[in-house]
Amino acid sequence: MGSRSDNDNKIANNKLTTIQALSGGIIAGGCSVIVSNPFDVVKTKCQSLVNSLPTKNVIHNIYNTQGIAGFFSGLLPRFLKVAPGQGFLFSVYHNVYNYLDD
Repeated sequence: MGSRSDNDNKIANNKLTTIQALSGGIIAGGCSVIVSNPFDVVKTKCQSLVNSLPTKNVIHNIYNTQGIAGFFSGLLPRFLKVAPGQGFLFSVYHNVYNYLDD
């Protein structure tokens, strides 16, 4: 019951290379930007208005003036900032973890 199969041992001992960790971090960072960008756009619009409007009105205003694409404005610069940083963070974390684990 307590023994592990050879396949389980291979999975447990499989470590990511630096490139794999970097790539995984870049993909994860990119996904987080795509998912969170609409919320960030709405937040920024709410903070920049002199007369604060309810969030619902800000969302309607963005959609009515710019359509769905309005919620993704500024996506590329944010992606270029966040994704490489997450890749670097992820690869450093895994390399340090593997170093300390050995």
